[in-house]
Amino acid sequence: MKEVQEISPESNPKAHSHGMLKLVLLLVILCGSMALVVMLKSGEFPLTNMVNSIKYRLLNPSSTSVSFIKFGTGIQTSVIPYGREVICAGDNGVKIYNMQGQETWSDKKPISKPLVRAEGRYMVVADLMGRNIYFYHNKREVWNQTAGGEILTISVNDRGYVGIIYKEKEHKNIVKVFNREGREILEKYCFNNYALDVRVEPEGQYVAIGELNISGLRTSAGITIVPLDGKDESWLFEDDSMLQCMTFMEGNLVAGYDKKIVNIDKKGNKTIIADLTKEKITHLSLGEEKLIAKVHKAAGFLNPQHVIDILNRNGKHNGTYELRERVLTVDAGKDITAVNAGDKVIFLNNMGEKISQFRPKKDVKDVHLFDNDAYAVIIYMDGADIVSIF
Repeated sequence: MKEVQEISPESNPKAHSHGMLKLVLLLVILCGSMALVVMLKSGEFPLTNMVNSIKYRLLNPSSTSVSFIKFGTGIQTSVIPYGREVICAGDNGVKIYNMQGQETWSDKKPISKPLVRAEGRYMVVADLMGRNIYFYHNKREVWNQTAGGEILTISVNDRGYVGIIYKEKEHKNIVKVFNREGREILEKYCFNNYALDVRVEPEGQYVAIGELNISGLRTSAGITIVPLDGKDESWLFEDDSMLQCMTFMEGNLVAGYDKKIVNIDKKGNKTIIADLTKEKITHLSLGEEKLIAKVHKAAGFLNPQHVIDILNRNGKHNGTYELRERVLTVDAGKDITAVNAGDKVIFLNNMGEKISQFRPKKDVKDVHLFDNDAYAVIIYMDGADIVSIF
């Protein structure tokens, strides 16, 4: 039998050849990587343009239009999201469109200037400066009422409670609240103050009425809390102030003034969560759950820059976005804020960082976010785009 001779790797020419090849390839990759880094930093390599292009697209992503809704003849006064649909109300009636821009429902009512509010599957339509009110649930009319004067504003919450404010000659304003069956559960006469807004607490325990008093030497504005169980009212007013907006966030009432933002808990205790006295606030939007967006003009008479600050519901500053353009409207959602700059709409996350923008071919009138923060309806004079943000 022949003796098998064991060949060591050192004496095997094929193994030696493979080892050299690996070493050469490693050196080539290393040198190539170093050269690529140097070239990219110097900007003298064709791939630089590709990298910069990808970087630009990542930092400046564009939102896309899902569908376009063309308004019919007449005056369009209210366009708002409704679940995953859009309500468009004008003097030619109220219509609902799906995400594909197709009309799915309509109702012709004798109203000249429709005012629409929606929350959950509830919708209320009123005739601004008229007297008619119509309440719907899942697109079905449940009840209607006739106000005793000219309607100024309306609201509805996700339990179906409806608040209205109207004016009479004998009183400055009258506030009424109805439950989802159409039964009147509150009537309040405002003798000294003007009622600006009305919101029913999510559980239906009390009504918050935003009011303005101009009878004294200084203007004062604030909130009147009216319990629906018959207990005494309470008042939380601010001297030399104007009420901008108010809403409920996780059970507490948040009210935005021109000089401060306050939180009012269920026991009526007031806490200042943001001091705005050092800023010239131009816009203020309160999200439905936890986000606050405030806009103020940057210092300098000729400085066109606006600053958008994003706060959480406790007033903590999350982030800032600076825009060297005008801001027409702003809408804060759950985690997204939409900023209408006229020729474009910019979408910010809850840290104030730009995540996307949409550039239409016409001037933007207004913008509203859908509840899921994934879509927005961008409104023009003659129609609206349903836009996918991401």
